[in-house]
Amino acid sequence: MSDRIIHASIHEFQKQDDGFFRSSEKKMIAHIVMQQINPHILAIDLGGHNLRTALVNEQAQIIDPKRVRTHADRTPEAVIEQITAEVKEIVDNHPDKTILGIGIGVPGFASTESGVIYSSPNFPTWKNTAIKKELEERLPFPVIVENDANAAALGEYWCGKGKGAQGFVLMTLGTGVGAGIIINGEIFRGSRGAAAELGHIKIRKDGPLCGCGGTGCLETWVSGSALELETGTKAKILYQQALEGDQKSKDIWIEMGRRLGTALSNIAFTFDPDVIAIGGRVSQAFELFFPGIEEVFSHNLAKHPAKQTSIVLSTCWNDGGMLGMAKLGFEHFLHQP
Repeated sequence: MSDRIIHASIHEFQKQDDGFFRSSEKKMIAHIVMQQINPHILAIDLGGHNLRTALVNEQAQIIDPKRVRTHADRTPEAVIEQITAEVKEIVDNHPDKTILGIGIGVPGFASTESGVIYSSPNFPTWKNTAIKKELEERLPFPVIVENDANAAALGEYWCGKGKGAQGFVLMTLGTGVGAGIIINGEIFRGSRGAAAELGHIKIRKDGPLCGCGGTGCLETWVSGSALELETGTKAKILYQQALEGDQKSKDIWIEMGRRLGTALSNIAFTFDPDVIAIGGRVSQAFELFFPGIEEVFSHNLAKHPAKQTSIVLSTCWNDGGMLGMAKLGFEHFLHQP
């Protein structure tokens, strides 16, 4: 009997009311059996440009990773059909694997409880998209949804620089600025699921207008798009020029680090985390802007216990989101009492 058939039988066993086992006993039996068959989560990282999929087991091994292009102007229906097709392909390619469910990290404001994407900067036309419901109607698996930055933070906590930390923050620097906060192993979502919008910490009174409608936001001073707007040069070119010894480019990165150091100081004062990790494409220049962070951070927290917070480079890179969704999937589908 295949693991997948065992999995289906266990789920049917849990649903049936046979009058013999209590619900809690059924869950315990199912949990014991499922742990013996090396279950997997089908992890998905949905972005405005790329859709990444893979199977992930409880040892955090990523199996059959794949990336395909997405387009931000596509309708929810078109993207959901694309996701459905990719999932079916993975399932067909791995008939021997037990898949507990699907974990999907999505950009924007989303509810883990309802599985609804309320809005997304990566998909401007999406409003109140019930992605969990739509996928569960098309596929034979339960689905859990989470904000992509929260998922990346959980992935880094599980497998990277956040491992073992009581308080952990991941900040991602790319076109914009994203973040996730992990406290005692749990994602901190806030009262309305909108916590960790650290890209909108105010570090200046003025500055370019941010997409949120405000000015002075961190995102308008340290993101890749902000650096390009300010200097007229793409971040990757500034990085290469600095490596080649161009002093002006080096100074730009140091100043960017100082700005980031101001924001990280505020985060440390507020959360007192053990570790703050920096990820995202712009973090490739970590060695260039870290001295600026260190200068401001050390000065601002000189007399505060949070000065012991470690500021480090993320190690999970592009895999963090999928690892985080796998971790969340195992907790939700396998380990919940």
